[in-house]
Amino acid sequence: MNTVIDYLLSVIRCPLSVIRYSLCHRAANRADALCHSDAEGIQFFLRSPLFLVPFSLLRIPFSLFRISFFLFRVPFLRIPLFFVPFFFSACSAPPDSLGQLDLVKWRSDRGGCKEIRKTLETDFKSVENQLLSLHIDKAGQLLGRPDIHQLGSRDQKFYVYFLEKGPHCNDITQKSTARKVILRFNSVGLLSEISYRVGDL
Repeated sequence: MNTVIDYLLSVIRCPLSVIRYSLCHRAANRADALCHSDAEGIQFFLRSPLFLVPFSLLRIPFSLFRISFFLFRVPFLRIPLFFVPFFFSACSAPPDSLGQLDLVKWRSDRGGCKEIRKTLETDFKSVENQLLSLHIDKAGQLLGRPDIHQLGSRDQKFYVYFLEKGPHCNDITQKSTARKVILRFNSVGLLSEISYRVGDL
């Protein structure tokens, strides 16, 4: 209890002690004992755990900044550190749903061969606006690996997801007229169009 009281008193007296101590060495007529007393008061305040703990916490962000600044100055560490956020985002588990669409059921029905996606088509259409403008990696994470991945002109890419079973269920290389949803990604990898088709690609 006495320590807390002494600390509170030192908080009040510390600014005055600092001023007085700084003036001690400028005024020739000040007593050395007074200067010594002020110095002890300042040291007690600075050594108190109630000052050292908050001060140490404030130093953490600056220490992290200095470490990160040093690491980015090392040439062979720049690229690995740049990809750290992407690494953690890629390792995160995909969500189970998007709006009304059950993504777990969607991803589990590869090729639409279980015809689960057929029952989810209405829910899929309800979240089209949320899917548009997504990056190709994010869309693939949400919907799962596409049944067919095609490259188009001008660096466009197409993800094809079958909504019902067909000849592709036995051999994915076979042409299939089964109903499908086609996602078109532009040259920068953003989803720009969602269309539906029955027939060959």
